[in-house]
Amino acid sequence: MIRIPGTDLSLRLFDRVPTDTDNFDYDVFDIGVVHADGGIDSIAFGGSFYSAKKAINNMNANADAKGSDTSAPSASAA
Repeated sequence: MIRIPGTDLSLRLFDRVPTDTDNFDYDVFDIGVVHADGGIDSIAFGGSFYSAKKAINNMNANADAKGSDTSAPSASAA
């Protein structure tokens, strides 16, 4: 959360909203503000985000592959 200068509000950006089922195929997030007393004004949205999840998984797999690449030069003791 980011505190909004000059106010008693904090900004919420893409906070995950907990759901009560493990088999829920959608992720739910909200955007809004939090008041000093803990009250929240927000808008929630959800989706399956299939393409985003697939792209992130591919980027992670590529990063893992580069991290374990043994063809890169290494320092060796002579």
